[in-house]
Amino acid sequence: MTLAEMRRNVRYALGLNEPEELPIIDQKINDGVRDVLRRTGCTVLCFDATTPDNENRVTLAPGIMRVMHVTRNGVRLDRVPYESLRSGAFAQVGDVLIFNTGFSPDEKLQIWGVPGPSKLAAPTDALEAPAFGGIKVEWQDAVQLYALAELAGLSNDETSNRGSNYRMQYEGQTGREGRLAEIRRQVNKMSGVTVGKAQLEYRLVGLRR
Repeated sequence: MTLAEMRRNVRYALGLNEPEELPIIDQKINDGVRDVLRRTGCTVLCFDATTPDNENRVTLAPGIMRVMHVTRNGVRLDRVPYESLRSGAFAQVGDVLIFNTGFSPDEKLQIWGVPGPSKLAAPTDALEAPAFGGIKVEWQDAVQLYALAELAGLSNDETSNRGSNYRMQYEGQTGREGRLAEIRRQVNKMSGVTVGKAQLEYRLVGLRR
């Protein structure tokens, strides 16, 4: 689905036809893309990290919203709390990944993570394109539900109980149900979705081992 198509659907459902309403519609659609990605992990990219010599930590680039898996020299590492850090594992503190030992020059680190997408801006920008989140066509209705819930609340749309009906469809009664839960179940059955590779940037942080 393109941005133009989702704009049309949202406008038709809520009667938002004024030109000045377009920026807020686009904002909520883009917010919905990030929310669906973050909460379902429906798109996963492989980020090849350049490891800093003799350092045992890297800081995630802004392009990674959520870390799913980490491999070091082709071996998948366990995720553990910082206080339980050990060989064969990594810990995450905020946007910093910490490892048990420093990196040697020839080591390879790969981070499988949910990407932070570029903003949909042009009418032809498509949600299924990797740059804009890579959300599969069959899951894009969740983005639309998010936008409808947010915009109906802002516009006091009474037919949807000011967005509550859309919110219920989107995340259910407790935030762990609805369309999001359905997508998570489908993703789990597929063991994750990978659409390509990306390059990880890093910066050193001033923590002592």
